[in-house]
Amino acid sequence: MSNLTPQQRAAAVVVSMGVDKASKVYKYLSQDDIEQLTIEIAKLGYVSVEDTEYALDHFYKMCIQSFFSNRSAAPGFPRAP
Repeated sequence: MSNLTPQQRAAAVVVSMGVDKASKVYKYLSQDDIEQLTIEIAKLGYVSVEDTEYALDHFYKMCIQSFFSNRSAAPGFPRAP
């Protein structure tokens, strides 16, 4: 379990991506979300390896869950069981 808030976890994920990949993510965010995330990144400070790993794992699981829940709408993919 992590001591980070959801906002801090999002900031940790974006920071761990690096500038190039993070800029690609920012393209999909609203201006308000960009501002909030940027503020969280600025406030973040030190994040332990354990908290970073937890944030990345949580993000990965959310992506996988989203992929499989939306899979039926994607052409070429069979409907999830």
